[in-house]
Amino acid sequence: MKEHDFELRFRLPRGLNPEDLAERLCDDGCRDALVGRAQDDEIALQFCRTAACSGEAMRSALQDVIRVEPKARLLVSR
Repeated sequence: MKEHDFELRFRLPRGLNPEDLAERLCDDGCRDALVGRAQDDEIALQFCRTAACSGEAMRSALQDVIRVEPKARLLVSR
């Protein structure tokens, strides 16, 4: 297992406050995301996640976000 650093950027549903999403993620156990704003309706989440490979780390982070906010749409992963 190794730590992987990456960013996922999402388009959020209208009216969803990025800070509210960040709080909901934390409440759901996803505490390894740093939150930034990309644009008014977008959020950038910087992760440092432990996993066997980077793909596994990114998939698990994506699943965490979609579980908390199913209407969030992935735009970019780096």
